[in-house]
Amino acid sequence: AAFMRDYGGAMACELIGVPIDRADAPAEHDDIFRLATEIMAFAGDGKKRLTAAQVTRARGLADQLYAYVRRSFDGALGDDLSVTQRLRAEGLDFDTVRDLVTVVLVGATELVIYGLPRALAVLIDSGAFDQLRAAPDMIDSAIDEALRVTTPSNVILRSVAADCVVEGHRFRQGDRLLIAFRNIMRRADRFTD
Repeated sequence: AAFMRDYGGAMACELIGVPIDRADAPAEHDDIFRLATEIMAFAGDGKKRLTAAQVTRARGLADQLYAYVRRSFDGALGDDLSVTQRLRAEGLDFDTVRDLVTVVLVGATELVIYGLPRALAVLIDSGAFDQLRAAPDMIDSAIDEALRVTTPSNVILRSVAADCVVEGHRFRQGDRLLIAFRNIMRRADRFTD
């Protein structure tokens, strides 16, 4: 678990393009993990509105995360392939980049920290790990399938933007609903093999 937190934090810093001093890396990786986890906790709250205290806490967390994004955004443009620098190179302003990077960061951190260990376990337990050594060209497909089966983000909370009907189910604007990815990703009619 400790390795995955550090790895997830390192991946997030690389994704964002945050310049980190090697000596400070473990602490900053932990901080990125903490921020992503605490921000995700607001999404799982299930309430339509946050309390004043929750809003204050969320803004504080966001400001801490934005400081990391700012460090990357303000860096010199070059061959950096980070999400932040690529969006900046396209002419997007800091506020837009900050918001996009935050969404990507939180989702990617969750995927790596929770999804990668599960996906590896499926590959090892199923015997596919040994098969992949013999056929490394299948690695991308195996990872996709392992992540489909393990579904790192099992359920997400969403708000309905407009009245609609989806597969015979009526939803009204403002309704809150849970999307059960685990159930969706295991539907035999969608994934026949």
